Amino acid sequence: MSKDPTYITLSEALSWLAFGVMRDRQALNLELAGGSFGLPSAEAKKLLKNAVCTLAGQAHAGNIWLEGKWLQSSTDDPIKAQNGQIPKVNMADYRAFDITTDGLRFGDGLLWLPDHTSYWTYAVPQRPEHYVKVLVKLTELKKHLKPGNSPVSSQPKRPNLAPAKYKKWWEGLTRPEKVFSEKELIRICEEMHPENRILRQSIRDIRGPQKRGPKPISR
Repeated sequence: MSKDPTYITLSEALSWLAFGVMRDRQALNLELAGGSFGLPSAEAKKLLKNAVCTLAGQAHAGNIWLEGKWLQSSTDDPIKAQNGQIPKVNMADYRAFDITTDGLRFGDGLLWLPDHTSYWTYAVPQRPEHYVKVLVKLTELKKHLKPGNSPVSSQPKRPNLAPAKYKKWWEGLTRPEKVFSEKELIRICEEMHPENRILRQSIRDIRGPQKRGPKPISR
């Protein structure tokens, strides 16, 4: 008979709240860079952001115990930092999720998350001090909050866009649009085919090799 752990990681708690399934930091990162739980990337991030806000609100109210390691800056060694409860008053300010450390930083929202093209979106922290290796008390999490709907189990995965449709989409673009960045082209293709998964390599294949800009004139 399996027994639930006393604590789960911040990533596991947030993925449970947002998507109904627990994913550790590495697994959550891979999912957001890949299938996004079967959702459009922007929608998955919106659910995750809402989960951070909800958890922080309950912790601020004193309903859910959070603990972690407090660091004064990113150069501090977390191994030397002592683990301890995060004061509930701090949860009014430290509600920005940092997936790279399972941590919380000053501000709100999401920091250092990959998008659907595997590019990382970088957000500069508002202040240097932060929490890392944050843990959440599981019994209190389940007592006060409910898991999100699981698109992984309830929805079929979006099929990849067919090669012929890539060709038709590409031919419909204007000449200025065809020189857009790879990231922007993926976004446009996704908007036109929301029922399909858009692959970065397919965009590269249909786009073809790109010419490099002129070399700077040496002086």
